[in-house]
Amino acid sequence: MITKGLLFEYFAGNSTVLQKRMIESWLIKEENKEKYYIWLAEWEKEYPQYLPDVEFKLGDYLFQMNESNKSKISVAYKSKGKKSIKLFHFLAYAAVFILFVSLSFYILSFQKLIIKEVKTNFGEIKEITLPDGSELTLYSNSRLSWSWLNFNNSRIVQLDGEANFKIKHISKATKFKVQTKNHVSIIVYGTEFRFFTRNRGSKIELNKGLIKLQYKEGEKTKTIALTPGESISLNKENKLTQRSKFNPLRNIEIKKHRFVFDNTPLSELKNLIPENFGLKIIITNKEFEKLTLTGTYTGNSLNELITSLSEVTGLNIYKYHGRIYIDSY
Repeated sequence: MITKGLLFEYFAGNSTVLQKRMIESWLIKEENKEKYYIWLAEWEKEYPQYLPDVEFKLGDYLFQMNESNKSKISVAYKSKGKKSIKLFHFLAYAAVFILFVSLSFYILSFQKLIIKEVKTNFGEIKEITLPDGSELTLYSNSRLSWSWLNFNNSRIVQLDGEANFKIKHISKATKFKVQTKNHVSIIVYGTEFRFFTRNRGSKIELNKGLIKLQYKEGEKTKTIALTPGESISLNKENKLTQRSKFNPLRNIEIKKHRFVFDNTPLSELKNLIPENFGLKIIITNKEFEKLTLTGTYTGNSLNELITSLSEVTGLNIYKYHGRIYIDSY
């Protein structure tokens, strides 16, 4: 039986070989990992690790070395004194560098322990339930992360890619928030929405409830409130490019479909295919790019998508040497 007391002894480095093996076997189960991280954080707070006062210790060390050099300067040759000072400076800088690297490694290691991250590969979809009961569908080539320690208080997640959210409303709880590396954030008030955020821009489609979109355009921070059935698109510079209406009921029904086309130009496949399957697409005729697609795709593989698109467009769509080609028959 793994208890909090046993883990505290383990964190302190006092566990026996047998206890360590028991803990390793216990951690194999996913549900035990959350307890491990929570108790680790509790132990860190109760027994904080020693963080040296680098500036004070280095200053004291330099002072002592300087006094030592003064006492020897009368009997040392001038050239040797210069060499000693250079050597001292080198050793001092090396010591500071080593200490900085050690502290950085410690901080990064601790962050990895407290951050939960879920990824999807190309062509993969995952269903995720967050600690507060909120649910989401994480689409292909996407990443979602949050902190184990304070999620229930902050309710903040970081998204890179595409996901469909169904946020659980909790009375008197902190509002749910989705952040991105593009300086785009969504503040959620118990709702369902689809969020796309990649290097080429962001797109938000609100199905139910209310959300506030915050984004940084240049030096200005802007806020837009969305109501159900509204869609907003931003380009890679976070400039508003489109604000339109759509049918939220239709969007909810197809939330697990991989692709949704609504008069979408065929040229859009140049973005969708690389982002979701990691393959470059070649359209041999510029006129083909003007064709539009309407409908949904529910397949689970690139081959199924290619077959469906070929039947709809009447074009020859095939994979060859790691690329997708669109050509006429």
